[in-house]
Amino acid sequence: MYNFTIDKIQKRNRYLDIAMGTGQLLFRIAPAFDSSKGIDISEKMLDTAKAILESDYVNLKHKVTIKKCDVMSLPTNQKYDLITIGQALHWFPVRESLKNIKSIM
Repeated sequence: MYNFTIDKIQKRNRYLDIAMGTGQLLFRIAPAFDSSKGIDISEKMLDTAKAILESDYVNLKHKVTIKKCDVMSLPTNQKYDLITIGQALHWFPVRESLKNIKSIM
């Protein structure tokens, strides 16, 4: 699934993983992009993802950013070539969230 998705993206500058959790999806897709960002609202998930980045994906540290942010607070001045939400869309106000996501694509 990862390779199929990545192969369909022509421009691979910026990638955003929303509600990234521990970063499982972020760390699999990030190598294909120039810059990647993972966001989550859980401090526990952010701390875990940062620890995994430091220990298991140190080669990605220069191109991966992990930040606390929710889907309703996405900066609209930043655009992304790929945006993923692995297993969390059902936690969001779907219509409003998708409107925010669309504004940064």
